[in-house]
Amino acid sequence: MDGRGTARPGVTATAGASDPRVDSRAAGAGASGAEDAVVREGYRQAARLVGARARNFAFAFVAMPPPQRRALHAVYAFCRSADDAADDGRGPAEGAAALGQLRVRLDQVYRGSPDRPIDRALQHAVRSFGIERGDFETLLRGVERDLVPAAYESFDDLLAYCYDVGSSVGLLCLPVFGRSDPPARARAVDLGLGMQLTNILRDLGEDGRRGRVYLPRQDLQRFGVGEGMLRAARPRPSPELDRLVRFEAGRARRLLEDGRGLVALLERRSRFCPAALARLYGDVLDRIEELGSRVLERRAALALPRKVWIAAATWVRGR
Repeated sequence: MDGRGTARPGVTATAGASDPRVDSRAAGAGASGAEDAVVREGYRQAARLVGARARNFAFAFVAMPPPQRRALHAVYAFCRSADDAADDGRGPAEGAAALGQLRVRLDQVYRGSPDRPIDRALQHAVRSFGIERGDFETLLRGVERDLVPAAYESFDDLLAYCYDVGSSVGLLCLPVFGRSDPPARARAVDLGLGMQLTNILRDLGEDGRRGRVYLPRQDLQRFGVGEGMLRAARPRPSPELDRLVRFEAGRARRLLEDGRGLVALLERRSRFCPAALARLYGDVLDRIEELGSRVLERRAALALPRKVWIAAATWVRGR
């Protein structure tokens, strides 16, 4: 079953309002009231983190209106901290402790007074745009899976993981874009699934050397690829792996195309970010398909001039 024919996990979730009209909180003046110097410093810290650690997202955020851009920076900064808890070389116990600390910080964001400026900024964004806590919890649940590498038997199993760690991020951003209704959430889920599957293919070699094999066992068997081929310190390209990589890239592309439908559901001012991300990740998939099994040896990354061109073309097209 390909990406289009597989039931999406979580698309029926409707944490936001069912009214498809633009949420009035998207103007950035919500229950949080006036921001103070600590909040502004937190937003600056989040922006620096995005610029240093998330170049694709940095380009996708750049043309958003300032209140939305700052909120997206704050959301991403928390998501980055969650990802680091599992990927910074910590063992399972240390990673679990780090995630526990993040849950405490999240509780402060929603129910208390955060200590850190970057968490104060997230609290301001949460209150301004009505961002639901449940989607943060979904992200943390997904990251927790990575503390002990697990194998995924089927594509549906892999999609459930991609929903937790990928679609959750899109759902967190959705209120900032001004929509929380079921049709918009469904398209945000698709976009997140496509982006996460693209990340898995891009990082196939790096993850394999760390003992992580995300691609479904059913697909590995179908294409005659052993897990040892993906875990090898010096992987060798092969026709079987070429076919597998391009098959999974096709699935990711169909999900990205479905997710691109989110753009038309948004007000013009909010369209740039998802449109740019869909285009950036589509270009990464082009590179992955070109490399095939050589993606084990060479990261499928976009050059800076290409990212600038995509950002500019997306902005011009959206005017």
